[in-house]
Amino acid sequence: MKELKCNNCGATIHTDGTQKKIVCNYCGTEYKDNLDYNININMNDNTKEIFNSFNKNNKFSTIIVLFIFMFTIPFIMLIVGITTRTSNIDYHNNIDADEFNREYYNSEFEYFNGEQSKFFVDIVLDRIIARNNEGEHIISVYYQDVVAVSQTEIQTLLKSLEDKEYYLSFIYSTDGYINSLVIED
Repeated sequence: MKELKCNNCGATIHTDGTQKKIVCNYCGTEYKDNLDYNININMNDNTKEIFNSFNKNNKFSTIIVLFIFMFTIPFIMLIVGITTRTSNIDYHNNIDADEFNREYYNSEFEYFNGEQSKFFVDIVLDRIIARNNEGEHIISVYYQDVVAVSQTEIQTLLKSLEDKEYYLSFIYSTDGYINSLVIED
């Protein structure tokens, strides 16, 4: 059996600690459970007032907090999205469309500059065949004394390559697009 002091009148309250509700026999102050009692007895009067008013208005406070989150978080996300979108638009407006197309087109091949195994040479030549079939920018392939442009010529050249390392270098046209691949032993 525990003895507790009532926060309201100071009388002794007896409890066994398992009760869901504790009531002071002298003033009638009710405590929901031991936790409620312990919270109340460890606070000064001003803190108790604030805490109790919050508890009474708990539903109202929850609604306000939810309202704030429902409208401020999406608003912040909208502002961030608009700012990011504006930054991207500014970036793309500063890049000329032709320059973007050149960078996109050339990037497919520039990775292969330098020493490559036959496996990677095969990949590059297959990509060149695909690009040449599109017809926008024709890429010529130079290997030893052979110049290959058509699909058949490039495939014939590919079959003549041995399984070893080759040095690849790209040549650019005056408008900045890759227009030739030089393969060296």
